[in-house]
Amino acid sequence: MDLEKIYDWENLALSSIITLMVKWFNFDRVEMTTTGRVAVESGIWFDITIIRGEIGKGGNQWGVSGQRTDIVKRRLIEFLDSQNVRADFIKSRMGEGE
Repeated sequence: MDLEKIYDWENLALSSIITLMVKWFNFDRVEMTTTGRVAVESGIWFDITIIRGEIGKGGNQWGVSGQRTDIVKRRLIEFLDSQNVRADFIKSRMGEGE
């Protein structure tokens, strides 16, 4: 896959971003669930659980949620940017060529 496409998250589907997280960005598990929720306008709630490492043994778990996929996607991108995923991946790829 073209590296520029990997980081063009704004133009990828939410499922593609989740796939990249597991395949390329070293997250061990990324799960998305949907729940009916009458109290929100869309009537549905999306939850993404992100796990890296083994919980209880130094691993981390994060969550991203919202009532629409565009909101969840934006929040997921904000999470990945807060983890410096783009910068770390680019550095690791640059080091491979040396």
